[in-house]
Amino acid sequence: MINRLDNFTEGTIAVIPARGGSTRIKNKNLKKVGNNSLILNSLKTCKKSGIFDEIILSTDSQEIANESKNYPTIIHDRSVSNSTSISSTESVVLEIFKDFPILFEKQVLIYLIQCTSPFLQVNDLRKSFELIKSSTFDYNCLISGYFFNKFIWEKKHTNQGWIATNYNPKERPRSQDKDP
Repeated sequence: MINRLDNFTEGTIAVIPARGGSTRIKNKNLKKVGNNSLILNSLKTCKKSGIFDEIILSTDSQEIANESKNYPTIIHDRSVSNSTSISSTESVVLEIFKDFPILFEKQVLIYLIQCTSPFLQVNDLRKSFELIKSSTFDYNCLISGYFFNKFIWEKKHTNQGWIATNYNPKERPRSQDKDP
C-alpha cells in the first residue's frame, strides 16, 4: 500500500471491471458508442495513454475478453461470486489483488477504469498521471467526475408514478440557471 500517490515506484496498473451479465441493459459493456464497444473504448484509451505497465480486464464473459485480443491485457477470470448483479467493484478489485499478488507486492499506482464512462479521454489519464507524479500535495486518492446539471426523476413503486428529486416541477428553473 502506498502512503502518498506520488510515492509509487514500481508501475501503474489499469483495472477494468466488465461483467457480462448486465441486468438492466443486456450486454451493456459490449454496446457501441461510435464505432467501438464500451470495453474496447476503455482498452484503446488506456493503451493510447502510454501510462500503464499492465491493463487488467476483469470479466466473466468470453465475448468481453475477446475484445482485448489486439491489446496487451491480462484477463482476470472473475469468480462466480463476483459475477452477480450485486457484486461490488471493491470485491472484484480485492479478488484481483488475491489472484495476481505479484503485481501488487511493490508500490503500484492503480487506476480503476469504468468502461461505462465512455467519454474518458487519453489526455485525462495523462494529466492525472502528471498531477500525481509532480504533486506537492499529500494525496492518497484521486477521483474524476463531471458537473451534473440535469433534472432527475425517480419512478416510485406506488401510485405516485414519477417524482422529481432535485427540483420542484411547479417552479421548474431553466437548466442554465440551475446550480450543478
